[in-house]
Amino acid sequence: MLVLSRKYLESVRFELTEPLPAGTIIEVRLVRIGNQTVRLGIEAPTSINIVRDELTHAPELKADSAA
Repeated sequence: MLVLSRKYLESVRFELTEPLPAGTIIEVRLVRIGNQTVRLGIEAPTSINIVRDELTHAPELKADSAA
C-alpha cells in the first residue's frame, strides 16, 4: 500500500501504462485526518503509476524559471 499525505486541493494522478482487465480494483483508503492534511492509502496494480500531481508539473516549473 502506498500512503500519501495531501493538503487541501492537492491531488493524485493515476496513469495507466496498459489497458486494465475488467474487474480490476483500485482501492483508496482514508488512513488519517489531520488538522491540515489527510493521509490516503492506495492499493492498485503495478501497471498503474500513482503520481503526486505537483510532480507532473515539475519540468514545466523548472523550464519557466530558466527562461
